[in-house]
Amino acid sequence: MKNLVFAFVGLAAAIFVGEFIWTSATGVYQRSVSEKQAKKDEFDHIVLERTILLCKQAGYDPAASFCETARATCLKDAARFPDLC
Repeated sequence: MKNLVFAFVGLAAAIFVGEFIWTSATGVYQRSVSEKQAKKDEFDHIVLERTILLCKQAGYDPAASFCETARATCLKDAARFPDLC
């Protein structure tokens, strides 16, 4: 009977430790994904900002490929770049 109690206590401890490790690992992964997305958003913002600047310098020439790129990005991702689009 005593062995059965120890087995249940050991099982409960193993489940607790496993849950703790799983929660920690998924938290680290989510943080990593969030940081990568933030860096990508920052990079995309800089690229779009510079592309719009080039377009302005070209006098908003519709034939310029970078103006088309800026317009397409603004149409697609206006919510991500409200200050630029």
